Amino acid sequence: MKGVDHGRIEAFVAPAGGINAPGVIDANLVERPSATVQGCTRRRWTVRFRADPNDALDRAMPKDHYQTTEIARAKPSRCPTADYVHLNPGVETSQGFAVLEQLDRLRFGKAKFVIQCTDQTNSELCNRGAKIPYELAHLKPWNISASPNGFVLWLGTPGRTVTEVRFDAREPNHVSISRNIPAPF
Repeated sequence: MKGVDHGRIEAFVAPAGGINAPGVIDANLVERPSATVQGCTRRRWTVRFRADPNDALDRAMPKDHYQTTEIARAKPSRCPTADYVHLNPGVETSQGFAVLEQLDRLRFGKAKFVIQCTDQTNSELCNRGAKIPYELAHLKPWNISASPNGFVLWLGTPGRTVTEVRFDAREPNHVSISRNIPAPF
């Protein structure tokens, strides 16, 4: 990524699966994390490489790239091994940390919330009443998106059952939770 301002690359991750054209390779370059007052941040670069299908992979050249930001609520010493959450475009780092703080208040009973819940799986999540926050505490957040009236977090494992937690900025003590199975594509 010659000519691109980026931090030290700590990891090269070639995503498994996917369908690329011959000679096209997608990869993620993960920067070394930085400690902040709120936690840890790092950038992940998605890079598309082009290569002659008959050449060795090390001859591939970067063609396109874009960056995303990831955050983790962790002590500075834990930044290298923390569980990071992807911030979708439109979510600032400070907003992401505030949403993770709000999620922790819900999951660990630090505040009272009015919970609205729907479950399209057989997990019976919504039938657990007061234990719903306990169930959420066992799921890792992995994505934060902005919504018209607040923020949406996805918890669980990407590609598997998704538990969506939606906070509404107009009613901060209300939360909407839904669990569903994502489309298979």
